[in-house]
Amino acid sequence: MINITSQDYKDRWIMLLDLSDDSLIQIDKQHDDAWIGGPGIGWFSSPTIGWIDNDNIYFQSEKTGYSHLYAANVNTVR
Repeated sequence: MINITSQDYKDRWIMLLDLSDDSLIQIDKQHDDAWIGGPGIGWFSSPTIGWIDNDNIYFQSEKTGYSHLYAANVNTVR
């Protein structure tokens, strides 16, 4: 799993690296005209992101305007 941010911090992608063919698979994309950042999100702190089990990840996001913890099944994004 890879957390990518644009240089201006207005875009963020959470990607899965498929080692079988070295491809990147998008799990989540976020955009904010101001910036994406904050505690647990990135920019000036480490992002809260990790594996729940072999199929599911968790990540913190403020895409609704408030900080929430999200889960995503990596098998459903393929």
